[in-house]
Amino acid sequence: SSGINAEYGQPFAEKILTMDFSDHECDMVLAIGYRMGTIAIMSITGGEMVLKHTLKGHDMDIFKVVFCRGSYPHPFPLSTDVSTESMLVSTSRDKSIKLWDADSNRLIRSLPLPPKLSSTRESNLNREQPWASLTWSSSGIIASSATGDLARLEEQTTEDGISELKWNSFDSPHAHTKKVFCICDLGNGRVVSTSMDRETVLWSDGECVKVAHGLGGFAYGLDISPLSPNRVAVATGDNMLRIWEPYQNKVTQVWQSVRTKVMVVTWHPYKEGVVSFGTEEGRVGIYDVNSGSMNTSSTYHDKPVYSMSWGYVPTKFPDDPLKTGVFSCGGEGTILCHKPKELGKPALNVNSYLAAENKYKHQPPARTAVDWEFRSKLLAVGSSNGVIEIFMAPNLKLLSVFQYHTRIINKLRWGRNDGERVRLGGQEAGDGGMPQLLLGSCSDDNLICVQDLSSITTLSDETGDDQPPSLTTPILKSTLTLRGHTARITDIDFNPHNFTQLVSSCYDGTAQVWDLEDCVGVSSYRGHAGRVFSVRWSHTSLDRVFSGSDEFVVRQWRLGDNKERVPPKTNPLA
Repeated sequence: SSGINAEYGQPFAEKILTMDFSDHECDMVLAIGYRMGTIAIMSITGGEMVLKHTLKGHDMDIFKVVFCRGSYPHPFPLSTDVSTESMLVSTSRDKSIKLWDADSNRLIRSLPLPPKLSSTRESNLNREQPWASLTWSSSGIIASSATGDLARLEEQTTEDGISELKWNSFDSPHAHTKKVFCICDLGNGRVVSTSMDRETVLWSDGECVKVAHGLGGFAYGLDISPLSPNRVAVATGDNMLRIWEPYQNKVTQVWQSVRTKVMVVTWHPYKEGVVSFGTEEGRVGIYDVNSGSMNTSSTYHDKPVYSMSWGYVPTKFPDDPLKTGVFSCGGEGTILCHKPKELGKPALNVNSYLAAENKYKHQPPARTAVDWEFRSKLLAVGSSNGVIEIFMAPNLKLLSVFQYHTRIINKLRWGRNDGERVRLGGQEAGDGGMPQLLLGSCSDDNLICVQDLSSITTLSDETGDDQPPSLTTPILKSTLTLRGHTARITDIDFNPHNFTQLVSSCYDGTAQVWDLEDCVGVSSYRGHAGRVFSVRWSHTSLDRVFSGSDEFVVRQWRLGDNKERVPPKTNPLA
């Protein structure tokens, strides 16, 4: 009889964007905000919903409606003509905030959104769809501006004795950098806000208390800066590169010129603050954290970039000074070398260079992984058929071939031990006069293999870099093999503090720490709820590890906190 749709209990055939209940003692009142800008006040008694009022004042989508609770203070303590029992506040796409008396269907006051504290973010946010949120907290009405700044509405008295409503902004270095989606009151002056910047902030009386940083996509890759060990670069699937400083709880989000999923990241070996990244579109970029500059290579891969490493630009002239470049490996099987100062020029096709320099008589397999041992000038290349090749700068002559994996190589990782040699897999430690050089590899065959390449380092030092030794007869057995994972192994890393330990990440949902002396598992982290894509040892803590997964999270954990020692015998995610 009142025009209510009995099935859905709403008077308008429009999309509902927001709702809120009042805390009236006599009956239940529901405010419904619609896409067309209308607010419906519904009375619910005896199981029936009846349209009580229609509030018309907004011209566009209603973003949020909130009733004033009985325990909340009056927004106008200097005014006496309005009761808090039926007071409602709303915000809309028309960039206004309106205060209503829901009982009498009366507009009390119309206000603009809080002022924008940061003008530098305005140009970018103007291209996005506007959004604003608010809440009625125990300390008053709190709303967000178009740029993500929060402010509290306060009534102040001017020198002339006139009462005015003004916004008192939350001025904090941890303020949101993008539009705020939700503000929730926790009582006692505390509110929580969530934003498009993937951060959740806890506020207390206008001061930032805690910031929880979030991801909007898979954590595909991790790398820790060798020069600034508190900086962790994170490659994520939400079209951003992140620089995380966990001990300061600070995150720098880099999205300019990214535009797609970031698949891999790696820090420059000797230039502080310089990090390279590869994307799903096959692009390669270099970002300088200190200057904020971003440059991308003009040469693209045909498929996503899965592996990347800084190394030496190959040259056929031994007397030429060695220059540093970025080596990237794409899903199409090609390795490219990008010169940082010549990113606008075509990148070198390393596949073609290796074939010509080493006079291949066969069609090499697709390349899938690349990693440089910078100090020893050694390049390791993995392939789709499980073959691993070692080349030496400057002309990338082939030194050795390993063929103990049976499926695609997912990751290669060098480990260099300049201290006391360790015993690997029960073998003798060997001569302690030279550095111990290990190459770790992981594959789709669920195996981790570690090869001791100290002999190559010794021979190269004896013969000179210009005439490296040739050991190209395939080696079919690794120094040691680690077994236990039941799915694809995605990443590995040697412990920089303890050379007898290696950590691995796997599609079985675990990050596993291995003892290389006895070839056994010592700690199995099972805190992830999905596939684990990346893993890195902390450079500042002896037993802390970072791991990233497909649950949109990077976790840091300690070896001693894990009850399990080995991976599960069956894949729990299968």
